[in-house]
Amino acid sequence: MTSSLPRPAVHDDDRALPAELRVLLTCGALVVAVLLCRLTGLAASGALLLFVVLTVVSSVGLPWRAAVLVAASAWAVHTGFVVGRFGVLDLSADRLVELALFLGAASVSWLAGRGAHRARGTTTDARHPGEG
Repeated sequence: MTSSLPRPAVHDDDRALPAELRVLLTCGALVVAVLLCRLTGLAASGALLLFVVLTVVSSVGLPWRAAVLVAASAWAVHTGFVVGRFGVLDLSADRLVELALFLGAASVSWLAGRGAHRARGTTTDARHPGEG
């Protein structure tokens, strides 16, 4: 038996993982990246590149606040567990420049994702229209 009620439109955003879950998965990926850096003895510049790429990939399509959270988390994990030991954050000038790099990378990635959504006629997060 078929219903005469109209079916709701399904948008690309409806099939995407919620932003909260994507941030949680990114945090798990950060832990794996720390283990990878430790086990392979990856050089500091290589580890920085790995974490920035992870930030860029994870920030595409996220709401702005979530992208900033990903960038700050990636910087804190990189600074605390790859550059430093035992989660101690170093707020030297070099580390603050790296924070700016992470935030800039996430912002560019967010803007690229936003542009792609606009080109398709969708928003970055329909549940929070004022945020995108």
